[in-house]
Amino acid sequence: MTSHRGQIAVGACALVVCLLVLALPKRSAVNSHLYTEYFEKVRPGMTEAEVHVLLGGPPGNYADSRVEPLWGPPEQKKGERKCWTGNTYIYYVWFEDGAVVDKAAFFAKESKKSFFDTFFEWFRKSNDP
Repeated sequence: MTSHRGQIAVGACALVVCLLVLALPKRSAVNSHLYTEYFEKVRPGMTEAEVHVLLGGPPGNYADSRVEPLWGPPEQKKGERKCWTGNTYIYYVWFEDGAVVDKAAFFAKESKKSFFDTFFEWFRKSNDP
C-alpha cells in the first residue's frame, strides 16, 4: 500500500511541475516583447494581428504583479482600446475597423489596490449601461 501511495504522490508532483512549466513560457515570451523598441514599430493602419506579432501576443496582463498606469489611465480616444500590460510599461492601442488608429504608452507602477477593490471596480464597469 505504501508503495502505491508513493507512486501516486510522485505522479501528482510531476503533473504539477509539468503544468507550471507549460504555463510559464507564454508569459515570458510575450513579456520579452513589451518594450519600447517593439511598441514604436506599431503604426496607424496596421492590423491587430500585426500588432500581436510585434508585441508577442494578444492583449492582456503579462506583468509579474498587479500594476496600473503611473499617471492614471489614458483619455478615451476614437476606436476600441486594447491593452498590453508588462512590468515596466502599459501599452494602449486603439483599433477601428480592425486597424490601428492611435496608441499610447504609460509607465507602470505596482498597484496598491486590493483584490476586492479591483473586483468591485470591474463589476461596476461591467454593469454600467
